[in-house]
Amino acid sequence: SKEKMTRGVRRGCVRLRAAVIGIDDEDDSTFTITVDHKTFHFQARDGSERERWVRALEDTIARHGRRERWSRCMPAPRHRHGDLERRISEADAYLQIMIDLVSKMSIRVSELADPLEKNKGQVILDHSNVSINLC
Repeated sequence: SKEKMTRGVRRGCVRLRAAVIGIDDEDDSTFTITVDHKTFHFQARDGSERERWVRALEDTIARHGRRERWSRCMPAPRHRHGDLERRISEADAYLQIMIDLVSKMSIRVSELADPLEKNKGQVILDHSNVSINLC
């Protein structure tokens, strides 16, 4: 209720599927979400923050609505080939960065004089190499 919102009572979660966002014209920082015959009242810091919340919530509701329609009528569209290629390329670039950093760390560990520090460095190197080999 609006009274609970004013008192700062926090509770539960709001299901966004089929939800409707409402904006209060009297107060530029409050908005409502109505779903399942219940109305939830929210308050942002100011009108700008309220606008960001409302847009993000509307986008989320629309995205989930499209996803539901795909599952009922036809399979969801596959990721575009270019998007997959971009992600693979990005993952490969991160792997190469990690390989380069482990190589530099290997040189630094080999130059350590203190046996205890060298041993600690070698443990880190071993774990890093295991991570690289998993990729």
